[in-house]
Amino acid sequence: MNYLQLCQRLHQEIGGGPGPPGSQPTTVSGQSGDNLRLVTWINQAYTEIQEACRNWLWMMTTGSRQITTGNSTVALTGITDFDGLLPFQSESCVPYILCQKTSVGATDQQPCYYISYDDFTGFYDRGTWVTRGRPIHFSVTPDNTLTVFTKVDVDYTFTFRYRKAVQTLAADSDTPTLPVKFHMLIVYLAMAYYGLSNESNRINKNYGLGLWDDTAPSSPLTTMFRRLRNEQLAEIR
Repeated sequence: MNYLQLCQRLHQEIGGGPGPPGSQPTTVSGQSGDNLRLVTWINQAYTEIQEACRNWLWMMTTGSRQITTGNSTVALTGITDFDGLLPFQSESCVPYILCQKTSVGATDQQPCYYISYDDFTGFYDRGTWVTRGRPIHFSVTPDNTLTVFTKVDVDYTFTFRYRKAVQTLAADSDTPTLPVKFHMLIVYLAMAYYGLSNESNRINKNYGLGLWDDTAPSSPLTTMFRRLRNEQLAEIR
């Protein structure tokens, strides 16, 4: 379902607002009153689902950045949809990214291992280091800059996994990247917002907001969210 269809499905499920159930809104743009609440609740619900966990599989992808000769940093924010680095995990659970000489390509890929920013800063980024070569360690600064040790002797390309930024729905045709079979989860959570706003004990009881509470009463919302967790939660060791 796209943004407009999700809003219309919410209108159908709650059976409230102007017009026959499922007929409103006719567009997500320029709304006010009850229709504004529908489009707001859908967007709010989708945002909450995306932010419920850092390692949703559907929000993961891979990217790459290059550090040129003589340098040791590159901004990860240069990737348009970047939200956070998710390093690969070795069998010994040591996080790493891949680095390769740009001129050679993927056949030159080797691990570059993670060091926490607290351990990295003040030691590995000291100006007294004059050695240049193949990086063996990396860290990420608070402003999402990839920094490596040592400064590179030639251009290197770094490949890594990252979490994509939260998708905000804006146009009628905008479609959530959440797998299609879980789109009703957005509607169910928006119904919970409706229930809270109307102090409706029936709706609130059936669609409680305890997404992570495994003791919460079973409902379409909690049941589908648990399915989502089982299928789309990556194992980060």
